[in-house]
Amino acid sequence: MDSKDILELAGNFVTTLLGVGLGAWLAFKIDRRKSREERELAERNRRDEESARRASAVNLAIHQLSRMYSAMMQFRNEVVDPMRKSPAAWYEMPPTDIYCGGRIELEFSSLQFLFSSSDPGIMAMLAMEETRFANLVLLVNRRNAMHLDQLQPMQERKGLEGSAELGAIEKALGPRIVSSMKSYTGPIIEFTDRGVVSVLQVINALRAAALPMIDGNKLIAIETLPEKARQG
Repeated sequence: MDSKDILELAGNFVTTLLGVGLGAWLAFKIDRRKSREERELAERNRRDEESARRASAVNLAIHQLSRMYSAMMQFRNEVVDPMRKSPAAWYEMPPTDIYCGGRIELEFSSLQFLFSSSDPGIMAMLAMEETRFANLVLLVNRRNAMHLDQLQPMQERKGLEGSAELGAIEKALGPRIVSSMKSYTGPIIEFTDRGVVSVLQVINALRAAALPMIDGNKLIAIETLPEKARQG
């Protein structure tokens, strides 16, 4: 084998070696790029799923708050407003439930991400709204029970059906029943009026805090109910 053959063999070897090295390098780059794209895709999917989960949690909270709003609006229009200016509201307001179709509870565990929002105080606002509504329902239930179990039986025994004077009604029912009924009725009117306003404020604050954290997912809107004219 002469020097020419040796050089040709050496050249072929180097070419083969370079080809193998280049192929391995290209395969490594392609595999690395594929791995990076897969990681980026997985991260995008994770973020999309998290954003969708957040939006779902907020929509559920808005739905529960809208149930509070609808229940209070109906109660105010049908029960509170007709009695609003009556000095005998404690006596004349009929025993009527706040109808909301079952217990209303907010799922705070799914809303923990709001602590990292621009308004972390929204969590306290939600808790306060839930408590305020529960207290209103409790007051209404207690007043209803007293009206049905104590006021009405006493009313029948004293023959107060009809248009008796308010002073005569109070005297016949006695100070305990009168005082208790008044202590329930005033706060019920106040809490209903306050709750109708505050629950809408909380819904708006919740939407504002959540929107930057849900990456374009949609939040449900609440349709406000018409109000009857306040009696003056």
